[in-house]
Amino acid sequence: MLAGKNSDDLKAIREVLSSAHFAVQHVGSFAEVEELWLQHRHHAVLLDVDNHESVAQALLAATQIKRHSSQQFLGYLADPILRSSGLAGDAIFARDARTLPEALLRCFEQEPGHGLQSS
Repeated sequence: MLAGKNSDDLKAIREVLSSAHFAVQHVGSFAEVEELWLQHRHHAVLLDVDNHESVAQALLAATQIKRHSSQQFLGYLADPILRSSGLAGDAIFARDARTLPEALLRCFEQEPGHGLQSS
């Protein structure tokens, strides 16, 4: 699952991940994350944090998911300046759509228990 506020950025990220054979469900807002996760139990949840105002909303969504399943993989897509703003999860990835598929694969090779695979 991929969630965030900037639909243009998310569309580009989704397209790149899809072309790398990842199945991606795009969620248009952080408020929808918990409900959709409860329905589908995605292997990974990625929250796109594109500015300081998004941090609190992303953290709330992350906390809601982790309350249901502390083992759920939860990662953030964030620019370097936002990485020290209190984001708490399993990983923080650069918001660069071109490098994200490889970074995800590397991450899950190191953490095989999360079960994320590209087809």
